Amino acid sequence: MGKGQYFSLDAIVASILFILALSTFLEYWWGLKDGLSPSHSFLLHEGVSFGDKVIMIIAPNGIVKESTLLSLQSLPSSQHQAFFDAPMAFNISITTMNSEKHFHLVGIDNVNSKKEKILLRRVVLFRSSDGKEEPAIIDVYLFS
Repeated sequence: MGKGQYFSLDAIVASILFILALSTFLEYWWGLKDGLSPSHSFLLHEGVSFGDKVIMIIAPNGIVKESTLLSLQSLPSSQHQAFFDAPMAFNISITTMNSEKHFHLVGIDNVNSKKEKILLRRVVLFRSSDGKEEPAIIDVYLFS
């Protein structure tokens, strides 16, 4: 250590590394704390369970038939909740990859009044009434 020198270079580098490590740990801790909120984890658990149930009803073999979707769309919105045995409010949207066909099953009309929502997306095969098959996306929205 030279005359008048208060900190050595290794002490400066060690303090910078300590501050970086501490800030990284605190950022991780706050992110983990926010990610483990009980209401969000419950919504996620219910969402995954409900999404699997929807797939089993609409596309039991991974194939969605247009006739099934048309018959489900003919039901009133109020009966969708009971038909799918939904734990909370939901919307289901099925869109073919080329976006020629779009089906919407509504379990709730006023989605803007809900605070939390979760989106589950699944890819299935869509079979139209003429027998043509193409990929489709099923979006399941859950609201609490």
